[in-house]
Formats: sequence, C-alpha cells, structure tokens
Amino acid sequence: MVDFFEKIANYIKSNRVVKHLIFWSVFTIFNLIRDIAAGSHRGEKYPIYEELIPLTSIISDIPAIITSYLVVYICFEKFIKKQKYVLGILLFIVIIYIMANLYRLYNIHIIEGVYRVPPFHKESLLEIIKTPRYLIPNYIPSLVYISFIFTAVKYHFESEEKRRNQLEIDKEKVDLELKTLKGQLNPHFLFNTLNNIYSLSILNSPHTSNAIAKLSEMLDFVLFKSDDELVSLENEISLIENYITLEKLRYNEDLQISFTKDIQASNTIPPLVLLSLVENAFKHGEKSNSTAPEIHIDLQSTEDQLTFKISNSITNSEKVKTRKPLGLVNIKKQLSLIYGSQYSLEISNEPSKLLFTVTLIIKK
Repeated sequence: MVDFFEKIANYIKSNRVVKHLIFWSVFTIFNLIRDIAAGSHRGEKYPIYEELIPLTSIISDIPAIITSYLVVYICFEKFIKKQKYVLGILLFIVIIYIMANLYRLYNIHIIEGVYRVPPFHKESLLEIIKTPRYLIPNYIPSLVYISFIFTAVKYHFESEEKRRNQLEIDKEKVDLELKTLKGQLNPHFLFNTLNNIYSLSILNSPHTSNAIAKLSEMLDFVLFKSDDELVSLENEISLIENYITLEKLRYNEDLQISFTKDIQASNTIPPLVLLSLVENAFKHGEKSNSTAPEIHIDLQSTEDQLTFKISNSITNSEKVKTRKPLGLVNIKKQLSLIYGSQYSLEISNEPSKLLFTVTLIIKK
C-alpha cells in the first residue's frame, strides 16, 4: 500500500499537467464551497440559481484560469524573470484590465444566462469598457488574487523540484568523489602491504604464511566492506590490528609501537580512514629510522565524538617540511564530503620530541 501511494506521488511530481489539474480542482472546490455559502441571497431572486451552483461555479473560473497562465507565462517568464521589470509590470496591468473586461462580459453573457430568466439587459463590451466602476471592486481583485496564488504555487514547486534535483546531483557528485578517493587509498594500502609480504618472502621468513592470512582478512574488508559509506569502529580497529601485525612481522622486535583504546561508545566511521593514517605514520616513521620506527596510537570513542591521535618519529631534516602527504590530503577531502564542519584534522610537528602527530576528531 505504501509503495502504491509512493508511485502516485512520484507520478504527480513528474507530470506537470496532473499538477496543474490538481491545483485548479482544489481552487474550484473552494470556489464551489464559497458559492454555496453565498448562494442563498441570489436564490431568493433567482430560484434556479442554487440548483445550478456546481455548474456556474466551475465554468465561472475559466477567465481566471486563462488570466493566470497569461500572467505566469508572459509577464513572469518572458519579462520579469529576465529582469525586464517595467515592461513586465506594464504588461501585467494591461492583461488584468483586458481580462477583467472580458471576465465581466463572460459573466453577463454566459454565467448569468444560465440562471437568469430572459429577457434581461446584457451589456455590450463597449458598455462594459465605459463603466469600469464594476471592474475595480468585483473583477480586478479576483484576477490579481488568483494570478498571484497560481504564480506563487507554481514557482514554489519549481523551486522545490530544482532543490531536489540539485540534492540528487550533489549526492551523486559526493558518491563519485568518495569512490575516487577510496580508489586512491585502496591501491596505496595494497601496494604497501604486498611490499611487506614481498620483503618477508625475500628473507624466507617463517611468518610469511601468517602475513598472507592477515592480508586475506584485510582484503576481505577492502573488497566487500570499503564501498560502504560508514563501517563500525570495531571493524576498523580489527583492520588496524591486522596491519600492525604485518608490520611487526617485518620489523621483528625492532618496532616500537603502542596502541591504546578507550571505547566508551561504539561509532561508525568512513572505511580505511584510520588505517590510512596508520599507513602514513609507518611510512614516515620508517624514513626517520629504518631499523626502529616509533609509533604511538591513541583511540578514544564516546557518545559525543571520536578522537584518533597518532604520532610517528621524524628526523631533524623532516622538521622543516610543511607539505602534506597525498594520503592525508585525500583523507581530508573524504572527511569533508561526509562530515562537513563536524570534524577536525590537525597535523603538527613536535621538534623537541622529533614526532609528527596527526589528530582526528569526529563529532556526532
């Protein structure tokens, strides 16, 4: 049943003719209610009037409908939207005045002819033009009123449709950019990990098979879960621990690493973001000290935010470098697309400790 109504709603949204028919149907129903409420005093003078109210109410709207379309598609579309305000306003006045005269002519010769018993005097168009006192209180306000309502409703729905279309375009754009960024991260991760295993195989290390098993677990995550926009924090932690295990196999006991976790509440995060920060730390930590890189990781997760801080050792020569690694640039772009202003990524050098530190805070 819900799907049925959704299909109807989508059909109405996509069909301009149906939307116009619905608007004028609602307008006619309101006019009909108004005419029924006001019909008693005319019924005293014209007994047949009350019986014919539905018919007269429907056909009496025709001039107002025509006027509304002339105002929208000529005054607004051709002039006012193109910033030709003076011409648009002048044309609006001319259309309203001409249609008001025709409205009165239509009302006298068509509408009143339905319920009034002839003979009765029917003013000609020339007589109507010569006596505008009937137009100002009875016809012009009505035409202006309905024209403005129709215009406002039309442009409101057009604006909403444009907004929805823009949101869809933006979402598609974000999805494409995220896929592109993940595509840049994934090969980088695979390249580094395969290099690690290759190094173990060169050394005929007994840990090679264990490293391949860990890599298999990581590939399972990358291939089947990294396409999700968000993954559980637990999955990302498991991925990081597998990665650290691979690095420990390569460095044996030389690697100085600490990984502290304080998980007070589970969170979801973009896949591979934390792992990419870990990769970056290993990459630059290895450059500073190829035999014993020093890396410290601290992860805190609460109901309000997630904080991930990672530091790696650097050399004196690296202190003067200010250019951000490509991996960090990609991570920042990915976080901006998902979180907007609800995150911070701070990068700092600590010369006294020879440490390069990245701190990521994601707020809920």
